[in-house]
Order: sequence, then structure tokens, then C-alpha cells
Amino acid sequence: MSSYEKNGHLDIFTKFYNLFEPKMTNLLSKLIVCCILLVASGLAYSSAGWTDPGYLIEVQVSNTGRIIAKSSVKVNPSGCRDKELFYIDSSAVNAEQIYKLLLESITSRNQVKLYVTGRCELKGMSGISSAIILSK
Repeated sequence: MSSYEKNGHLDIFTKFYNLFEPKMTNLLSKLIVCCILLVASGLAYSSAGWTDPGYLIEVQVSNTGRIIAKSSVKVNPSGCRDKELFYIDSSAVNAEQIYKLLLESITSRNQVKLYVTGRCELKGMSGISSAIILSK
């Protein structure tokens, strides 16, 4: 027993805990649910996945180091504002391989499928992390 309990008084922290513990547990569970709903609602607006096959119209490297591709795809699962523009940062591990693949797609005039990450850039472009060239 603490010195406060020996004198017939409860420790102030014990009083506080006993008074607010049920409410704090309830509040904590509500905060967790709110966080989960907030994250889930963001996922509803952008998602990852493969685009449908399409021809690349242009590939460029911007002055900020981004590789930007314009494609004629009809289905872009990312939900980003611009359905035809895609980007990858040149600092990404596989950026050089994707860039070569995109150039090969243009020169061979083969269709390409792009894997969108679900990230949307401020100008509405979809982030990509992979690409596939389809045979004719």
C-alpha cells in the first residue's frame, strides 16, 4: 500500500485512472476506427493495378528527373485525374529498365501495359512501377 492509501486516501493517479479508464478505452477504440476509416476512404479514390493495353504516344524526361509517358490506354485503375499521363522518378531502382522498355515500345510500335501504383502526382499523373511490352 502506498502512503496515500495508508491514510485512507487514494493516490491521485489511481483516482484519475479509475475515473477516466472506461472513457479513455472507448475514446482510444474510436480513434483507431476513425484512423482505419480515413485510410480506407483514401484507398477508394486511388488503387494500384495494370492498365489495359495501349500505344505510347510519347516518352520524355523532365528537368525534375521524372520519366513521363503519354499512352492511349482506355482503362487506368489509379483514379488519377489524367488518364493518359504516367510518371516514374528516375531515382527508382528500376527506372532505367522501365525507360528502355518504354522506348522499345515506341520504336517497335507494340502496345504496352503499365502498372500504376495508386499514387497521383499534383498535376494528375499516375505513378508507375512496372511495364510490359505486348507482342503484335
